[in-house]
Amino acid sequence: YLVLQLWLKAKHAWDELKQIERRAAASGAGGGSLLVVGGEDVLSAMIAVEIGLEPTAKNAGVFRLRKGGVSVLDFPDGIDDAAVVRCINYTAHLKSSWSVPTEGVKATSVDAF
Repeated sequence: YLVLQLWLKAKHAWDELKQIERRAAASGAGGGSLLVVGGEDVLSAMIAVEIGLEPTAKNAGVFRLRKGGVSVLDFPDGIDDAAVVRCINYTAHLKSSWSVPTEGVKATSVDAF
């Protein structure tokens, strides 16, 4: 039941975002890029909904998103057509979270280099 509610919220969010994108494109005000910021569960559900995963408990946890991670979905044929997932949870910009093997090395993070 909770997963279904999350999927419905994610679907509603996509519907709203796509409507905003359509209006921007129609008015000549641009369009083409959307930035969505939210909690890991909601963003994960939004990605799952957009690529057509069913609202099951298994699918609810399929994407492990991290705070500050970047996921990119492209819509090469327009906002109303299928999304192409370019990356999920890209975190290279979060240098402090990278771990470096410590065996034989005194540094424990990339920041020390």
